[in-house]
Amino acid sequence: MARAMYPDIKISKQLLNFGECPSNERRDMTLSIKNKNKTMILDFNFSKVAHFKAVPSKGKLFPDSEHNINVTFEPHSLGMFKQELFLEILNGLYKIPI
Repeated sequence: MARAMYPDIKISKQLLNFGECPSNERRDMTLSIKNKNKTMILDFNFSKVAHFKAVPSKGKLFPDSEHNINVTFEPHSLGMFKQELFLEILNGLYKIPI
């Protein structure tokens, strides 16, 4: 017998607006991710996207625990950037756009 469960995760912000940022400078924002499941450990990983970085970029969310993630925007060229960073749960089985 087996029991199947969906991951139950809460993200504080799914839309990050860094505003204007001069080339070769950086803007930081913090978001929190919480594993609302009482029994299942969830591994997470943030996809790699040019000009954006998440720290920590991967880890484990223990049951009923929360991690703060620092997301940095650091453009090295001029332009407008509108990209999706994906939070991948359970080795990429679930992908949440940010």
